[in-house]
Parts: sequence; structure tokens; C-alpha cells
Amino acid sequence: MSCGEDEPTVEVETPESNEQLSMENLIDRKVKAELSIPATENHTQSIYKAQLNDDEFEDAIIVVNRKEHTLQTAIDKNNVAYQEEVGYFGNYNFLFYYDGMTHTVTRKITVPSNGLIPLKVDFANILTEGYKDFSLDIRIREARYRNFYTVRNGVPALIFQCEIHNVDDANNFNVNHVKYDVGSHSLSKDIVIYEANVKSNIPKDLSSDFEIETEPKGDEKLRFFYYPAQKKYFIKKDQIQ
Repeated sequence: MSCGEDEPTVEVETPESNEQLSMENLIDRKVKAELSIPATENHTQSIYKAQLNDDEFEDAIIVVNRKEHTLQTAIDKNNVAYQEEVGYFGNYNFLFYYDGMTHTVTRKITVPSNGLIPLKVDFANILTEGYKDFSLDIRIREARYRNFYTVRNGVPALIFQCEIHNVDDANNFNVNHVKYDVGSHSLSKDIVIYEANVKSNIPKDLSSDFEIETEPKGDEKLRFFYYPAQKKYFIKKDQIQ
């Protein structure tokens, strides 16, 4: 039997549980784990807070953009020219939802779109005045589309989508203006689409990241109403083209 110095005690750092983390740190952990983002990658996590259900707790929408990964993937696959042609379309933008009452973050919702342009978030009282719903503006080549969501059973649910602007076959730049109106078939608001007058400058590169200010032109073009039994928006038969 031999005697010697005692072995030094090694302290192992125990990761904090999700319950101990702040909202921001919990979101950061979830996003990086879910998307397997390496520590060396620059990316954006944008957090937008609002009450998104009827539990009176503040929730949040998180949109993640991986622009650096988008560009590096094109280089690694030697298809930069092709990606420029298709507007860097791919699975590089993501949506997450943070529930304030349960302090949890949903799994990723992939939003295929231009990976160089982050998703744009806006809140509005659409289905009810009791809490907010939200929309995402997504870019695909020269076009901009708007997705409308409500939070249902703890997960964002897509309830409507429309085109905001695009270029037609004759190379005309067509723009729509979207408004909410009093519900015609339920207490939820109608979504009304007009042709638009553009009040701001239109860039030469329509696939770039830009915003435009619009106002409605003329009478409404299309009106969509919410049908609670189907939990989505419909259009009247006499407006179907």
C-alpha cells in the first residue's frame, strides 16, 4: 500500500436547465440546437414580443436568417451564378414561437425564401381583439408574399397568404395594397386586397431587400372572409376569376 497526494477535485459545470434560462437565452439555445448552427457562423435572431393567445402572458415570434450560411453554401457547391439567378431561394429563413406561460420554444418552421433577406414581422388584431395574430413578408425573386398566422394549440398556424408585389410576363411591376375590414361572415376581420399606388421609389434591382409604401387605388379587388368552422380564409364565389 502506497501513500500519495490526493487527486484534485475536478468541478464539472452543469448546464442550466431551461427553466433557469431567461427568454433570450432559452431562444438562443433552442435555435442553435435545432438548426445545428456552429459557433463560428454569423446569423440573426430577431425577437418580436406580443400577446399571441388568451393566457395574458407575453409571447414572442422569432425569425432566424442564415445569410452567411446561404452565401457559403453557394460557394461550397460551386453554384453562385445559379443562386444569383434564382434569388438565393432555399431553406435559410426560419420561424420559432416562444410561449410566455410555459416558457417553451417550438420546433423550427422552415420558410423557403430568399436566404439573403430576413423575414419581416407585423402584428395585428385579425381573428380577435383579445390578442394579436401576425404576418410574415417573404421574398422570392422579385416577388413579395405575405403569410398570415394565428397561434393555435401553441403553434403558429398559417391561415392565409397573398401576393404583395411581383413582375408579370410583360415585365410590369404589379403591387397590391392589403387592408383589414370588419368581418362579413364572423367577428374575425376580412382581408381586403386593392390595386396599389406606390408612394415610394422603386429600386432597379427588384430582387433586393427593399420596402415600399403604398395606398389603395380604386375599389377593392378581392375580399377574403374567415370561416371559423374551417379555420381559414375563403373568397366569395362571385370573385373567383
